[in-house]
Amino acid sequence: MVLYNAEEIMEKYVNDRVETAVKHAVKHAVKHAEREASIRTKIETCQEFGLSRKDTALKIKKAFQLSDSAARKKMGKYWIK
Repeated sequence: MVLYNAEEIMEKYVNDRVETAVKHAVKHAVKHAEREASIRTKIETCQEFGLSRKDTALKIKKAFQLSDSAARKKMGKYWIK
């Protein structure tokens, strides 16, 4: 019969929690990167088709449920000057 001490049990528990946290963080980072890529692509596409900054901002606000402030930040970041 194998007996485990409290230290081994705690170490396994902590390692499992860390592994779960890392997996969650990576999944979240990937989703964020995919969303940013989609926003950037939409802005660039609107710009290529000649839409104004205002119309493009309205489109990304609607498509990605962004606030006015967030839409302005994304436009500033991805609008090609």
